[in-house]
Amino acid sequence: MPKTTGLLETAIYVKDLDVSETFYRELFGFEKLLSDERMRALSIADKSVLLIFQEGASKTVSKVPGGKIPPHDAPGQTHLCFAIPTKELELWRTELEKQNIEMISEVRSPLGGTSLYFRDPDGHLVEIATPGIWKLY
Repeated sequence: MPKTTGLLETAIYVKDLDVSETFYRELFGFEKLLSDERMRALSIADKSVLLIFQEGASKTVSKVPGGKIPPHDAPGQTHLCFAIPTKELELWRTELEKQNIEMISEVRSPLGGTSLYFRDPDGHLVEIATPGIWKLY
């Protein structure tokens, strides 16, 4: 069977592109890769891409250099998780508090990892997690 080497892109759909871009860039320091009227692309640790789409703006074919991207959109709250080093867990607690972001849950995995949960401006559930939440992480 052909192999994959990782998950390259994760997409969320938001009401206000500027608000969401600011949230993710200010909290995580993600670099902007692309910006237009329907979406933003942000680099995550130079390994993957967070795509932030304007709700409803991708329901038709998008013509791009080299081809066409089929329609897509997703209503409602989604979930995404960002990996963090164990030694930075307390720094993240402090940063969330400093930015007035309410931590809504903390989970300690039987494997030894810790997850902190909070919401972005659109209500998406954001998790930051240390190694030890999955057998593979």
